[in-house]
Amino acid sequence: MRFGFTSNGSIASLYDKNFYIRELYYPYLGQYNHAVGSFFKVGLWHNGNFAWLEGLQVDVKMRDLIVDAKFSWDGVDITMSDVAIFSYPAIIRKVETKGDGLIRYIFYHDFKLNGNEIGDTAFYDPTLDAVIHYKGKTWFLMGSTSPIYEYTMGRRDKQEVLKDCEDDTLSKNSIAQGSVASAISIASPSFYYFIIAGENYDEVAKVFKEMKENAEFNYEKNERYWKSITSSQEDELAKMSLAISLGHVGDKGEIPASLDTDILKFNLDTYAYIWPRDASLTANVLDMAGFTAFTRKFYDILFTKLFENGYLFQKYNPDGTWGSTWHPWTVRTKKSFNIQEDETGTAIWAFWNYFERSRDYDLLKRYTTSSEMQQTLW
Repeated sequence: MRFGFTSNGSIASLYDKNFYIRELYYPYLGQYNHAVGSFFKVGLWHNGNFAWLEGLQVDVKMRDLIVDAKFSWDGVDITMSDVAIFSYPAIIRKVETKGDGLIRYIFYHDFKLNGNEIGDTAFYDPTLDAVIHYKGKTWFLMGSTSPIYEYTMGRRDKQEVLKDCEDDTLSKNSIAQGSVASAISIASPSFYYFIIAGENYDEVAKVFKEMKENAEFNYEKNERYWKSITSSQEDELAKMSLAISLGHVGDKGEIPASLDTDILKFNLDTYAYIWPRDASLTANVLDMAGFTAFTRKFYDILFTKLFENGYLFQKYNPDGTWGSTWHPWTVRTKKSFNIQEDETGTAIWAFWNYFERSRDYDLLKRYTTSSEMQQTLW
């Protein structure tokens, strides 16, 4: 079960009851879960005492698409708030502490880049004072507005980093490859912590430098953004439903059915696909709420990338390629296809409702350029 969710359309993270990140998607919502099966844990050292958050009573709640965690431990009161900012593929965590004594926060990073743990690299960059994980064109940088007190990298399968976090001192092992994890500690009562995604070193480094200079502004800007979006709803449940639905609309048009991966333990697959029926129903609700500017991206990918031979496949990966399926091809004939008709029918119905509200003749014109499309839509 997930208790928190934040997204900006290109990066999204889901949280369990301990405020641990359990899913981390980039650059598509639903595709390339860089935390599959993992726990991005948070630990605390205070006056010589240590605790992971799973050993505490953590209150995790959402404000629009901001995930808040509040708890008390060892005489201190702590709040953390995460939001995926819309300016960059990045998550900002605001940390505030009330109480006396020396405190260190430990952030444990359990990446499995591109959905697997083979061939990753993690290293500490002294010029940036940040830890970076990368594989190919997938890069993640973790840093803070406060200096990193300690860091370490190590083998995941041997739990080297987890053990290091619990012994009072991170070993400052500066690089590891293969199946790796990392951790950093911040010795400050209040600061901002970042998880920044990009395609290369220069990209994440540039964003990190800007974020450090404007952390508070970026955080508060996104608070105001989501507060403004949901202000059209009076009921708190309606506000939350609207924010979560909008958070599932990807920048490239994808609307995955579900980003929670707990279902993996049942059939080694997820619901993190574009099911045209489910996505169309979500888009239709957002259209009814007046957010056609968001759903236009979905209809664009739906018709220009997904339609083949006048009908839609059962489900698609968020990048538009065919998703996994259980429909056998042995039943396919000239009059019977191995498809689900409501995937196509619901999509056409939803688009027509979108068009009646938006009068988007430009998109309609583009959809009817091919003969197959004209036969389907007209």
